[in-house]
Amino acid sequence: MRDLLFTLSDNPPVSGQSITYYLRKPWAYRSGWSVAFCLLASWLFFPSLLQADPPKVTTSNLYGLQIGAKTTLDLRGINLAGPITVLSTLPEFSYELQERSVDRRAFLDISLPADTSPGIYPFWIANAEGISSPILLGVDHLKQAVFQEQVESLPISFSGRVGGPLILKTTFEGQADQQMIFEVESTRLGSDIRPVLELQDANGIPLAWGHGENRLGGDVRMIVTLPTSGKYTVKLHDLTFKGGRVNQFRLKIGSDLYYTDLAFPLGTHAADQVGFELLKTNLPEGYRSLQMPLKPTKYQPLPQPPVVGMTGPSPAIFVSDLPDQSEAELRTAPNEAVTVPLGVGINGRISQPGEVDRYRIEVTPGTKFQAELVANRMGSELDAVMILRDKNRKVLLNKDDQAVSVDPVFTYQVPKNVNEVFLEIRDLLSNGGEDSVYRLELRPSTMADFHLTFAEADAVQLLPGGSTMARIAVERNGYNGRIQLRFAGVPDGVEVHPQEIPAKATEMLVTFTTPEEIEPYAGLLSITGTNLDGPVPVTRPVLLEETQASMLQPWLRNAIGIATGPKLPFHLVWEEPPQGLPKDHFLPLKLLIQREEGHEGGLRFKLATSQKPPQRRERNRFVTDVEKTLRLKEEKAIDGEQNEVELTLMVPADLPGMPYDFAIKAEMLNEAGNKVIATASTPVFRLTPQSPLQLKVDNQGPILARLGAGETGEITGEVVRTQGFNHHVLVRVEGLPNKVPPLAAWVFSNQSKFSIPVHFPQEMPDIQKADLKVVALSVLRPELQSNPVPIKLDVQPGSAPEPLGNFVSIFEDQPEMAAWLSKDKLIALINPKDPFSGKYSLRVLPPQVHQPQMPGWAYAIRENPGPGEFRYLRFAWKKVEGARVLLQFNANGAWGARKGQDGPEYRYLAGEVHPRLPAITVSEKIPSDWQVVTRDLFADFGEFTLNGLALTPEDGKEAGFDHIGLARSKEDFPPLPGAKSKKKEPAAKAKQ
Repeated sequence: MRDLLFTLSDNPPVSGQSITYYLRKPWAYRSGWSVAFCLLASWLFFPSLLQADPPKVTTSNLYGLQIGAKTTLDLRGINLAGPITVLSTLPEFSYELQERSVDRRAFLDISLPADTSPGIYPFWIANAEGISSPILLGVDHLKQAVFQEQVESLPISFSGRVGGPLILKTTFEGQADQQMIFEVESTRLGSDIRPVLELQDANGIPLAWGHGENRLGGDVRMIVTLPTSGKYTVKLHDLTFKGGRVNQFRLKIGSDLYYTDLAFPLGTHAADQVGFELLKTNLPEGYRSLQMPLKPTKYQPLPQPPVVGMTGPSPAIFVSDLPDQSEAELRTAPNEAVTVPLGVGINGRISQPGEVDRYRIEVTPGTKFQAELVANRMGSELDAVMILRDKNRKVLLNKDDQAVSVDPVFTYQVPKNVNEVFLEIRDLLSNGGEDSVYRLELRPSTMADFHLTFAEADAVQLLPGGSTMARIAVERNGYNGRIQLRFAGVPDGVEVHPQEIPAKATEMLVTFTTPEEIEPYAGLLSITGTNLDGPVPVTRPVLLEETQASMLQPWLRNAIGIATGPKLPFHLVWEEPPQGLPKDHFLPLKLLIQREEGHEGGLRFKLATSQKPPQRRERNRFVTDVEKTLRLKEEKAIDGEQNEVELTLMVPADLPGMPYDFAIKAEMLNEAGNKVIATASTPVFRLTPQSPLQLKVDNQGPILARLGAGETGEITGEVVRTQGFNHHVLVRVEGLPNKVPPLAAWVFSNQSKFSIPVHFPQEMPDIQKADLKVVALSVLRPELQSNPVPIKLDVQPGSAPEPLGNFVSIFEDQPEMAAWLSKDKLIALINPKDPFSGKYSLRVLPPQVHQPQMPGWAYAIRENPGPGEFRYLRFAWKKVEGARVLLQFNANGAWGARKGQDGPEYRYLAGEVHPRLPAITVSEKIPSDWQVVTRDLFADFGEFTLNGLALTPEDGKEAGFDHIGLARSKEDFPPLPGAKSKKKEPAAKAKQ
């Protein structure tokens, strides 16, 4: 039935990349009605069978193609039925699918022109079900054959599979003094095996043994001169006799095989013609250099010379955006320090053992630059070390391997007054030679770089009438701005959204939304990203994720398969598209399900986001911090009768304020509920987290600020909360200089208006030019902050404050005390549920709250206090759980002495002695209920000026504090709750 999606064609095969041929379904040519009837019945009564996976090639009889000939591949897999399109990065080829092919087995004839360049190339299979992952095939002039126990003629390329305890053997007839080359391609074809080759003579005596080499990406090559004429045996097995799930190989045997493993320069600036020197090769002298134009693609293979017998993958080169300089041309004397600027790429060679290449780099004081060395990862023999020195030869940096490569890279912050540094490049083991080549790239901070990866997939399956989601990862090397994406190879009518990576984002989601009516399409997708905010344009390709095969063949990461697939049995539609992303909130997501007739399967829903899940350390490992992750409240499932669903998105309170992409994925299950038969997603939405608090300030200034007593201005305004957000809010002024008393106000959950009088002590540092902002934050979640509102102050002198009485109340129902003590994530709460006296107590969360300079505090503690001076302290505290609780003072502008230091402690403690903070113990047990403490401050600490306060639960649960006051004598304290007063003089509150 699905054959009707394609136009029937009887045209003969022609060369090219995207040629479609018609292939009948198996039942179309089998005799009898029974097969056709059964399949028709399954389509009518079991529509879920129509939901197939994209084509997949699991094995092939051959993993090589012969140049100038036709090679027949016997492909095994799933959904390989035609009509098909074969795609490759080969510039020219033709193919034909044989009629004997069936759904799980396809016979494919591929013909290559005689001038095809040898190498390893990716091939894709596309049909009505989508497009496959690429299969890698070696291309050369060798005869291709399935592995057999006897070599009929040389040279030969055998294909096969090996793994576990299996040892493959083949024999051939050799001649005395004949030089033979034996090479295995396995990891370079994407295989998991670690190949080992053994050569034995006719008597079973071992002559040679070879295993994986780094320069061959883990594959093996042996070059052996045969001692006598006669029969020889080649053995092949896995090093550990395990192998892997993917265990294909090509074994090439011959005396006239040629190879090239390295080219110099490794990288170069794009140009019409670039000269290259071929290294690590057995080519004749006349073929060891070539001229070629460069494509704009970053990674590309160097074309192999037109030599019969040329085989193996091409050397890798990369196109750099930095202009070239040659170390050999710059250097005029050995060990000379060559002067180079930033913003260049230098092609060099450690040509002799023990050689050191030195560069004097001109830098700008106070800036950054990056030095990256490319060598071993491209096949060079150099195991490089980079040493950065100053002009006096002092070592500033010493860099060796990276986590993923032995090639070093570093970023350096240039100190002030430094305009030159010296960089040394050497081999780790002091080796050297013509194959120890490198490219050094020096980038200033203005040329900050980035790299892009097409993550979690190697192809795009376009779904008519639906959206296909993909993920792009960003590796940022100093560049944190926006990146504009460009998509080439997307068919007309398909919308790609979004096309810009936000600033600072390390991942993004993108959806390919396909119209319901679209012509069948198969092609290769290319994506590039260009910085939008940097001073210098930098364009980088979006590459497939690195594999074992692409480590030495990075061009295999360039192309992404893209093709149309079958129409989905259902679609997801937003009933109400989300408009905001309020932090610490539950965001409802309402979706409608549009089902095709006959598709009533159950659905389960999942969330996909661009957020990289935050990690937290748990014992000796890192785990996902769920509480800081964008997530669904629950992964919901519905049955086949439901066509709408409401999900709940949970937004963390401390989600960083940058744009996030998210989409909902739905999976349709079969009747048994144990298999996914179709997957759909919504288009990607991009939203920026918003605080549930918005702050409005009535007057941004200049606001009158009085130094001392007298009429003063007020900061007034309103806190606007998102619906459902009912936290208490702290409004405070940020940006005040150190030791300046705080300006803050407490706004209860049932309030919105606030007022902050702007009073300061008479002796104050200059605050006229301070950059001040008013901000509101949640008391329970200080990370939830409002928009900052800038204000200006008009600072004017005031009069001396009124003298204090015999008693001053530090805390007795003053909500502003909690505001003054709270800062950063240290919070004191007003607690109306458990006061010792009055309406409120202070509820302090561990570890502590502190304020070194409370507004208006300069209380003189004296032995014989005069007017406005004090000697005694009274307070109430309680703590239900934990080891200790402390009340501390800031005296004379400093906290008390720590353990081992001289001086007063200025601390009172209940519970266990603190290991670092000496204190006067008032109780050996923590007070489980309210306990009143009265202390003689002078007797405990001597004379001092009390400026600030710290309340410290430290561990366990919170502590309560209340009824804090100072008095000249014990008789000046007001009566405790429930007691009769003996004093007629009213208690005075602290003058703020």
